[in-house]
Amino acid sequence: MVENAQSPGNMPPQRIQDEYWPRPQKTYDERKALFLDFCSRQPDMSGRGGISNEIARLASGNQLNDEVLKSQINTVYRNEDTNEFILAGLLRLYYLYKDTPLITDRQKKDILQCLKDFKYWYTEPGFDGRCYWTENHEGAFHSVELLAGQLLKDEIFTNNRQNGRWHMQHALDRLEQWIDWRIRFGWSEWLAHSYYEVDLMTLCNLYDFAEDKTVSARAGLLIDGLLFEMALHNFQGVFASSHGRTYTRSIKGARGEGTLGTMKLIFGVGVFTGASNGTVSLATSSYRCPEIIQKIANDYSVPLRIHQRQSIDIKDAYKYGLSYCDESFANLYLGIQDYAHPAIVDMMEKNTKKYRVWLGGDYEKYRMVYDQQVQQYGKIITPELDAHAMTETNIETYKTADYSLSCAQEFRPGSPGYQQHIWQATLGIDATVFTNHPGSMDESSRPNYWA
Repeated sequence: MVENAQSPGNMPPQRIQDEYWPRPQKTYDERKALFLDFCSRQPDMSGRGGISNEIARLASGNQLNDEVLKSQINTVYRNEDTNEFILAGLLRLYYLYKDTPLITDRQKKDILQCLKDFKYWYTEPGFDGRCYWTENHEGAFHSVELLAGQLLKDEIFTNNRQNGRWHMQHALDRLEQWIDWRIRFGWSEWLAHSYYEVDLMTLCNLYDFAEDKTVSARAGLLIDGLLFEMALHNFQGVFASSHGRTYTRSIKGARGEGTLGTMKLIFGVGVFTGASNGTVSLATSSYRCPEIIQKIANDYSVPLRIHQRQSIDIKDAYKYGLSYCDESFANLYLGIQDYAHPAIVDMMEKNTKKYRVWLGGDYEKYRMVYDQQVQQYGKIITPELDAHAMTETNIETYKTADYSLSCAQEFRPGSPGYQQHIWQATLGIDATVFTNHPGSMDESSRPNYWA
C-alpha cells in the first residue's frame, strides 16, 4: 500500500491502493470515513473524476482546490461528451458547501456562471456532439437543469435566454417521465456496473436537493431499487450479473468494475478504486440504505435464484399506452436505443433532422433492408437490426456461497450487439468467466474484442 501520494523525483504521483474485503467489515459510518479519507489522500486530479474527488476532500474538511475547479469548469465549457456529469458534481459541491469557508466567493461565482452558460437539452440553440439520449444521460441532464434552475430562479440563462423557473419546469416535466418509466419498465441499461454509478449520482442529487418533495421521495425509492438489485447480484463485492452495457476494463477483471466502491461503502465488501460518481454521492448524501437490503447483500445461507425483467420491446409499446408518433415519448425510445425499429424509425429520423442530433442510425440503410424484405416476403422479418438496442431483457441469476451464474436469456438472438454482456459466471473478484462474439480486434472500439 502506498502511504504517500507523492513520488520522488519527476515521477508522477502514485495512486493510493485500497484493501479488498471479500467479507463484510465495519459499520457504515466507519466505511464512509475510510472512503472519504482514501479519496482525500489521492493525488490532485484534473480529469473527469476530479470533481468527485474534490467533493470527497471537502467532506473531509479540505479547501476546494482552485486549479482542479478551473480544470473542471473549462471541461464543461468545451462541451465534451459527459460534461453534465461534471456539472452534477459542481452542483453537489455548491449545494453542500456554499455556506462554508471551504469555497471562496470567487469560486462560487465561477460555478454559478458555469451553470448559467450551460446547454441543458438538445432542443436548445446550438450544435454539439454530446450524447443526450441514453438512459443515464437523460436523467443526468434533467437533474442538473432542475437543480441549476432552483439556484438561479430569476436569472436569465445564456444559451436559450430563459430564466431559472422556466428551466425548473422544463426539467420537471421530463424528470417525472424519466422516473415514471424507470418505475414501470425498469432500466434498459440493465445491471450496468458503469452506469448505475451515474444513476446513483443523479438520484442522490435529486434526493438531497430537489425542492419538489415528490421528486425527492421518488428518487430515494429508485436508489433503494438500484441498491436492492446490486445486493441481489453481489458476490463478494463483484456485481456478478449480466450487464446491459459494459466496458473492457470492467469485464477483463472485476477489479475494474465501477460499482466496487459502492459495494464496499454500502455492503462492506469490495474495494475502493477511486472517487466514482455514485460512491461519492452516497457518501455525502443524507440517504441511508435500508438495513434489510444490506443483509440481503451478504446472505449466502441458502442458494438464491433471481428472475427479473427489464425494459420493453418497441413492438409492445402500444400495450402500455405509448405512441410511435408522439415526440413526448421519444426519450423513452432513445433510452432503449432501438433507434432503427420499423415502428419508430420515422420519428427517430425526424428528431435527428429537427434537432441535429446523431442517434447512431443509418436510416436509409435500414429502410432499404425493410423494403427489400417486404418485397420478397410480404412483411418485415428482421426488425431487430440495431446493435445498440436494450429491449426487454429476462435475466436469470443463480447465486450460492461458492459461485454465481447470471444470463440475459435469449436476448435478441441472431441480432448484432454493442456493449451488452449476456452472461457471466463469477467465482471471485479475480475469477470471472464469460463468452462473447468479438466486434473488432482491438480493445477501444464499440463494440470491441471484449465488450
